[in-house]
Amino acid sequence: SFIVKLLKSPFLEKKIKAVNELKDFIDRADANIETKSQSEKGRLRGFNHEKLKDWFLTNQLVEYVLGTNIHLEILKRSGMVLRFMARINALKKEHLDMLWKATEGKHLSLIHI
Repeated sequence: SFIVKLLKSPFLEKKIKAVNELKDFIDRADANIETKSQSEKGRLRGFNHEKLKDWFLTNQLVEYVLGTNIHLEILKRSGMVLRFMARINALKKEHLDMLWKATEGKHLSLIHI
């Protein structure tokens, strides 16, 4: 997928773009759950929490976001991905271990994502 390619990119701007796209997907999935009108649901078709969770897990998106040599900006912006995964009971112990490792020795402001 295009987002996975962006996350794997060595360029920070592309990684930031990918994390922003992930946030948009989460927002659309949330909107699809909350909307009542059929026309709005048609426009957002295909975005629901279960499909998004499966896509995140299959493509190991959390692992890419929290992977080795993670940049401070990516870690700061990844909070919504982690909160989404926690909210739908999809955050694994391995994800928390990666988050812990990513924040070890970092400035205190980073730890408050």
